[in-house]
Amino acid sequence: AAPRQLLLIVSDGRFDASSRSALRRRQRDAADAGVAVVLLLLDQPGRDSVLEMKSVTFGSGGVEVAPYLDDYPLPCYVVLRDVSALPETLAAALKQWFEFHADRGMA
Repeated sequence: AAPRQLLLIVSDGRFDASSRSALRRRQRDAADAGVAVVLLLLDQPGRDSVLEMKSVTFGSGGVEVAPYLDDYPLPCYVVLRDVSALPETLAAALKQWFEFHADRGMA
């Protein structure tokens, strides 16, 4: 069944490694309860951007480096590089949400 509620989270999107599994679990719990979770990730261009960040893990093969967002705990996110675009982005997301549910209601 399609989610019937929408949870919007506004954050810088930086989660430590120990929080990732808990966030995945909570996101699954929300989905099971009919809640779609969308993260509005506030980011700034440059070296400190989450788009430029790397994630480091230590496995049996040694050190592994991957882009930070490759193993991101929340599957639905929008990267906002300009905070002034937040109202427009939020409005577009809500419009899509309502259109999706209106189309499903007509079927």
